[in-house]
Amino acid sequence: MGRWDSFKWFLDWIGRIRTLVDLLLALGLGAVLKAILANHIPQIWLTPIWLLSSAAILALIAWVVPALFRRHRAAELPPSAAPQSNWCDALAENDKANMVQRVIAVRWEPRRVDQGSNHYIEFKITFVNASVFELKAPRLEGVARLDRHPLPFEVQFDQAFPLSRGQKTWMSIRQPLTAEIARDIQSRLDARDGGVVVNLDFSQVRITFDVVFPGRPTWQWTWEGSDSISVRGTTFV
Repeated sequence: MGRWDSFKWFLDWIGRIRTLVDLLLALGLGAVLKAILANHIPQIWLTPIWLLSSAAILALIAWVVPALFRRHRAAELPPSAAPQSNWCDALAENDKANMVQRVIAVRWEPRRVDQGSNHYIEFKITFVNASVFELKAPRLEGVARLDRHPLPFEVQFDQAFPLSRGQKTWMSIRQPLTAEIARDIQSRLDARDGGVVVNLDFSQVRITFDVVFPGRPTWQWTWEGSDSISVRGTTFV
């Protein structure tokens, strides 16, 4: 017999002893009640009353009293001290409180910013979802800034996907530009000494997800973009 088998046998043995003690206690208390009633009711009813009272006392000892005690104990605890129903709920609550550290954009990759008369900057964003949640139905809103000034158009999804837990997933977003702003950015990139770094502020850009976890209500969480994304090396045509 292994150690685990021995341990299970010991727990089973302890459980049987406790059941036996509860049974003997119930029978003893039932016998006391039988003795008290012996001079007040016919003898024929004593044994049934003894057995029924013993069964009722056993139920009180084994189930009713422990349940009432647990309920009273739970009511006395503050909400923050109430035990989690299981380790999954505890893990989910911890991730929910720390989503900014669990869902991270680890890479921004700028792409070509001009196609004919359509001017835009396209970014491929790689996310890592290290939470226990599935992040579904992404919804994008907001406007990037250049030199602290909002650009005239809202960002748009080019390609968007749910963020599966434990996975690396990319999305593609576009920031439309006017022809004038596109030329201004290009002139900076073409400046002497190898050009200058052009940074866009995406801190007002947000992606909102439906957050899903089995057995829990769906809720929403919003990711916010970075305040300094470089477009150096991106070429206008």
